[in-house]
Amino acid sequence: MRSLYRHVGKIDLEYAAGAKGMVERDVNDGLRPSPRTASNMSDAEIVCRKIYEETRSCYDKLKPALGSAALGFRILYGPPMVRAPYMFLGFQPGGRQDESDEGQHDGWPDQSWHANASSPLANHLRAVFGIETVKHTGLNMVFFRAPNMKAWDSIPSTLRRELEQFSLERAQRIVEVLEPQHLVVIGLRTFKQLTNTNGETALLGQRCNRLVVKGEFGGIPTSGIVHLSGARVSRQDREKLKEHFNPTISS
Repeated sequence: MRSLYRHVGKIDLEYAAGAKGMVERDVNDGLRPSPRTASNMSDAEIVCRKIYEETRSCYDKLKPALGSAALGFRILYGPPMVRAPYMFLGFQPGGRQDESDEGQHDGWPDQSWHANASSPLANHLRAVFGIETVKHTGLNMVFFRAPNMKAWDSIPSTLRRELEQFSLERAQRIVEVLEPQHLVVIGLRTFKQLTNTNGETALLGQRCNRLVVKGEFGGIPTSGIVHLSGARVSRQDREKLKEHFNPTISS
């Protein structure tokens, strides 16, 4: 399947005078004007491109210390859409090998991962939120890959906290510049880590378990949702989630 990522080649993005007159440096051609200069890029794109640059630099610096845990990073799961109906935010991208050759270190995908991926989580999100997820984007609280929480927790604590703090600060910058109408945090534990609260219960399941909590992050209405691929969610509870978030598609 064709990668959704922009294969922009090996380029360095140079920013001068607040990103005015941005140029690309192609390793084969030298300096050349960027097709997306500061004059025709949105503020959101400029901020997001800068974050990709900072993350590449951070990863390259810390990769030797990470050793076998250096599995690359992933930031945006779709184009940087401003005022999207929903932005999905998870804890961390999974992965068992460095996938930087897929273009994920260079920029965001041309299409929404949530609308196109065939993974269980993407399928569940489409079922709950509808096919309009094509108009949504997403990211994670931690940019750097790990196959699971056990593997992530095995990284030395000082290094792990540095990566988590680096990611969180930049995830907040992305949320601020994209200004989603609603932030949906995947996983109640992740919601607590992000907002430092348990949230207010917004929806209970058949067994009185919390399916959705609500709060805010950076002034944006925020919902925490039970992890749809990491928890046992009954068919009845999935219907309740669908009705809660998108009653127009509820069966």
